[in-house]
Amino acid sequence: MNNVQNTSSQSYKTVKTRISGFTLLEMMTVVFILSVLLNIAAPTFITVRSNSRARSCVENLRNLDESKCQYVLDNRESSQNFDLTNSNWTTKLTTPVKYLNTIPTCPASGVYNIGTFTVSPTCSFGSSDGPLDMHQLPT
Repeated sequence: MNNVQNTSSQSYKTVKTRISGFTLLEMMTVVFILSVLLNIAAPTFITVRSNSRARSCVENLRNLDESKCQYVLDNRESSQNFDLTNSNWTTKLTTPVKYLNTIPTCPASGVYNIGTFTVSPTCSFGSSDGPLDMHQLPT
């Protein structure tokens, strides 16, 4: 009887190892939620960016108008004789006295029209209503 091995004392335990990770359903749910949030937020970001460009453009137009008025006061030009066409306004406002440190550029790739003394500067960037002037602020 001594030759019989006792196999009941030796128990083999099978251990199932689970690989931790995400299932396909969990990943698809996360992607779906992110896409919904992006679709909600994207129009807001576009509107904010457009309004920011328009506000920056309006600020540049105000600086141009102030520089134009200062130029007229310093050079004692009457409003009838004052004319800054698109070809010469940059040189008149930057040399020899710098009424503008740098020539402003439209953040929306518009073109500034400084106009005459009695007319406010405008920018070609605007809405369907026409060019943007310095008295218009986006809502």
